Amino acid sequence: FLVKNVQHFDVHVNLTGPNVKVLSKELKLIRDSLVKVIVLNCAERFVEQVFKEAKDYGLMEKSFVWIVTDVAATKLEEISKKDPDSLTYRGIIGTMPITVEDQIKMHR
Repeated sequence: FLVKNVQHFDVHVNLTGPNVKVLSKELKLIRDSLVKVIVLNCAERFVEQVFKEAKDYGLMEKSFVWIVTDVAATKLEEISKKDPDSLTYRGIIGTMPITVEDQIKMHR
């Protein structure tokens, strides 16, 4: 595998004010590169904002694939259950933790 581009940005407080510009700048760099597979690992509190911005930059179109960690996948599932029309989550592959309840269901 060839890693074509790596974008890393660190936002510690929240994604408002000047930090929105950091997120927007990095997403724009990803959009303008030839990258089609995006790996996301971020804190739960940032997931919704990252995907809203990504959608605004066209990074949720069918030509992009996102691989997300369980924190992001779980948050996206929660958002989708509350409001199925809130965002378009296509092309996302995520890990999901298995809970004790899930294990019990699988063994029945």
